[in-house]
Amino acid sequence: MTKNLKLAITTAKAMGHPMKDVTPETFLERHKLETLACLYEILKDYLLKDLNFEEHPSLINLLKETETVEDFGGISQDDLLLRWFNYHLANAEHDPITNFSTDLMDGEAYTLLLNQLDADNCDKSGLEDTTNDCFVKILDNAETVGAIPFIEHPDDISDGHPKLNLLFVASIYNANNGMEDEIDEEEIEKTKAALHDKDSDPRLERMFKNYINSLGIDGVHCNSIFTDLSDGLILLKVLDKVEPGCVTWKMIRKKPKNIFEVNVNCSECINVGKKKLNFSLINCKADSLQNRDKKLTIAYLW
Repeated sequence: MTKNLKLAITTAKAMGHPMKDVTPETFLERHKLETLACLYEILKDYLLKDLNFEEHPSLINLLKETETVEDFGGISQDDLLLRWFNYHLANAEHDPITNFSTDLMDGEAYTLLLNQLDADNCDKSGLEDTTNDCFVKILDNAETVGAIPFIEHPDDISDGHPKLNLLFVASIYNANNGMEDEIDEEEIEKTKAALHDKDSDPRLERMFKNYINSLGIDGVHCNSIFTDLSDGLILLKVLDKVEPGCVTWKMIRKKPKNIFEVNVNCSECINVGKKKLNFSLINCKADSLQNRDKKLTIAYLW
């Protein structure tokens, strides 16, 4: 049993889950909170695995006016799911939500979302019902669109449990995202070309991203190795995790406010790599990281 649990923990780490302080004893001794936390992260990863442009190109409509296609990979899946929810709320002429907790407690946003996804079978009558009846209709309508019932009781909605709500919303998204007909084929191909140019390799990107996330560094979660490493801060934390003490933190700008402060961080990444860790960084400079040069960023990580 211990061997199986060790294998499961190792596999979870390879998938990018930190599994910090998790050992086979965590499960054998039935540590409830830690076990639930592990299961939540794995389940969340499974439910959100298709929340990406490759599986659903129409998600490109969720980019803000100031964002480009290259920014897509740097958006966290939680934020992308929230944007998807608000996309449909905007179509329903409703104010956006800012979280998966208190903003969902009255059931109004859920009712409008499901109505937008399937107006024929999910009406808005719940808005005029008592709170409990409204919640019951939400659960019935979610089942109608094919969602997995992670929320089984009305109280689960009124309690505003953020993790349960996120899983429930992700399940609704997987059942029916309501956006598939909103982008033409020509636009899809252009966007794919921009996301996957000749210097990128999705397999390597995923491998490095999962490795960084598996380190369990406080405050670090990498969504894109190009976007998230471009200010140097996360990369410096990774270097310091791998080789403790190699980073001179008094020089680092932990909240870089402009390109000059970002350059300070990226320059330190190059300095640590070359002088302290003996990396062979041919042609790789601070600007390479700062400007999200895919080829040279991957070369640095390699």
